[in-house]
Amino acid sequence: MPKFNPDSQLNIHELAVEEPEKKESGLSVDMQKYIDHETWKNMNDKLESFRNNNNWNRFIQLGMNMKIIDPDIDFGIDDLAITSIKDYLEFQRIQSLNQDNWSGFNLLSLGTKIIDPAIDIHIGVPAQQYLRNELKSFRDVGNWGAFARTAIEMQIFDAKADIGIDDKATNGMTHKLEAYRKRGEWFSFISLASDIKILGINTDIKLDELEAKQGIKNQLEQSKNYGIKHGDWNDFGRFVRDIKILIAEKAEITDKGLEITMPKEKESLQSDVPAIPEQKQF
Repeated sequence: MPKFNPDSQLNIHELAVEEPEKKESGLSVDMQKYIDHETWKNMNDKLESFRNNNNWNRFIQLGMNMKIIDPDIDFGIDDLAITSIKDYLEFQRIQSLNQDNWSGFNLLSLGTKIIDPAIDIHIGVPAQQYLRNELKSFRDVGNWGAFARTAIEMQIFDAKADIGIDDKATNGMTHKLEAYRKRGEWFSFISLASDIKILGINTDIKLDELEAKQGIKNQLEQSKNYGIKHGDWNDFGRFVRDIKILIAEKAEITDKGLEITMPKEKESLQSDVPAIPEQKQF
C-alpha cells in the first residue's frame, strides 16, 4: 500500500520561535516544539485529577492522546485502577447493548487499548458489527472523515479487518482533505490527514504552503489557549497527537495497536509543522 507523501511535510525553521535545548519536560525533542513544560504539566495535572476522581471517561480520552504524544508516560495505573477501568467499560458495554449504540464504548475501548495494551479488552461481536455497519453507512453517504476514523478503529481492534480501501474511498478522503484546506478548517484537516497516513493512503495535497503553515500554527495556539482558559486539554492533545503522526517517519496499525516511528532528531528538525512560542499561565 502506498505511503503518505513525504513532500507534504513542513520546515520547522521557517516559523519556529525557539528550539528546545533539553528534555526537561520528559517529552522528546520533537514534541517539545509543540508542548512547553508548563502546558505538559497542566495536562498531567488534569489527567491525575481525572484518575483520582475515577472519571475514567475523561481520563481515557485525554490519556490516549498523551500516550501517543509520549509513549513513555507513566499513568500510575495500579491493579485497583485497572479493575475500576474494566468495571466502567463493562457498565458502558451494558448501556451500549441496551441503547444499540456502540460508538462511545468503542472509543473508550480503543483509548484503553492505546493507554495500556496489557489491559484485556474484548469489545465483542455486537460492537464489531456496529463498526462494520457504521463503516458501510459512512461510505454510502460519503462521510469520509468518519469513514477514515472508523476504519482505523476497526483495524486497531483487528489488524486483519477488511476496511475496503479502494479507489472510491481513497478519492473521497483526499477530496475531503482538500475541502478542509480550502475552507481553512485546520483541526479537521490535520485529523483527517493523520488518519490518511495511518491508513497508508497516498495524497498529493501538500502542507508546506504558507496558508497551511499559518493556519496550523493558529489552530495550535487556539487549542492551547482554550486549554489554558477552560482547563480542558483534550482538543489540544488531539491536535498535537495528530501532528506527531504527520511528522513521524512511519505510523501504522499492527497486531500491537498503533505503532509510530519517529525520524532521527536531525532529520525531524527539517520536517515538522510550525512550533508556537511558550505562553505562561497567570
